[in-house]
Amino acid sequence: MAKQLTNADILTILQVLQDETGKELLNKKIPVKLSYAIKYNLNLITKAYETYEETLKSLANQYGADLTKSGIKAKTQEDQKLINEELTNLLNEKVDIEIHTVPIEVIEKCGEGTYDALSFSEIERIDWLIGEEKEEKTE
Repeated sequence: MAKQLTNADILTILQVLQDETGKELLNKKIPVKLSYAIKYNLNLITKAYETYEETLKSLANQYGADLTKSGIKAKTQEDQKLINEELTNLLNEKVDIEIHTVPIEVIEKCGEGTYDALSFSEIERIDWLIGEEKEEKTE
């Protein structure tokens, strides 16, 4: 399912899947469809992030600014204002990503049988990939 995400959405998704709870989620025993969807989408989103990061570096270079973990630090206040405007535009830029979704029934299997249960916090981290499964075409 094609989904439009902003670069800000992409940053948020990567942060929540790479924090402590997100890492724990990736190590749990969960249905294979869910595990695949998380890893597949994480790869797609990481590629989109790489494009964002390259553009961020270009923006810093354009103004002769320093790129740090906390953002872009310009040499003048005027440049910083211009950078912040450009950065806002970049964060709001929409990206079409072909998200691999899973039906809610797959997530509901967590906690049953041999699957680990998911906490509310873990489910919140993956709610963006809950949807209808693609129907296979038959001829």
